[in-house]
Amino acid sequence: MNSFTSKFAFAVMFSLAGASQAYAADYPNIVGTWERVSGMRAVTGTSQNKQTPVLTTAGESGLKMIKVSSQNSGVFEGEAKLVDGENHLIAGAFRKDGKRYVISSDIGTLSGEILGDEMEVCFTTLLTTVNIAGCYQMKKVK
Repeated sequence: MNSFTSKFAFAVMFSLAGASQAYAADYPNIVGTWERVSGMRAVTGTSQNKQTPVLTTAGESGLKMIKVSSQNSGVFEGEAKLVDGENHLIAGAFRKDGKRYVISSDIGTLSGEILGDEMEVCFTTLLTTVNIAGCYQMKKVK
């Protein structure tokens, strides 16, 4: 390897290392309670469980609150509470932009974006008895 080639290779490796640091985000602190302020959802049955579809823009059922109990940099955990009283544990991670996130729960997935004290939560279920998809807007209350 000649001198120019080795210097070029070193420069490329150095710039790639710097680029990965440039993408490291400052993750917002989202520990606390987030309550729903608006939302909508669609509900259908499944192939094995036929039912009449329900399309609602009022969001009167479904997700009521998300409580993030702990956070370590870009990963977090807590629980999601539904209007009907059900609670589901959640595990989440931010994308590298420090605004968008994904969450896994025992009944489905959630994703969205954090902007200050507002959280958008869009979700789908992974159930064999019902299909539900929706989006809610949440506000941090604690």
